Amino acid sequence: MEFENHRRNAEENVRAALHAYKMGWNSVVAETAFKAVEQAIEMHAALEGIHMRGHLERIDFADERYPEVARMLRRLRRTTVISVTME
Repeated sequence: MEFENHRRNAEENVRAALHAYKMGWNSVVAETAFKAVEQAIEMHAALEGIHMRGHLERIDFADERYPEVARMLRRLRRTTVISVTME
């Protein structure tokens, strides 16, 4: 059940990112694409019976299984936070 919820959430976020891209809403594209990746990580965790409560848990899980993805998530999150605080 939890796997299905994360799968559905990931698909919704991908569709939202594509729609936002077509509309030219770049900050929405970034945020929803980021969320889609996080949901995909949670899908994998759910298959292993792991429930995550926060961003850091997702990155720690990704570190072990998808180190390249984890590095990119850290970089994107840092860039997103910096750009939001500078606006």
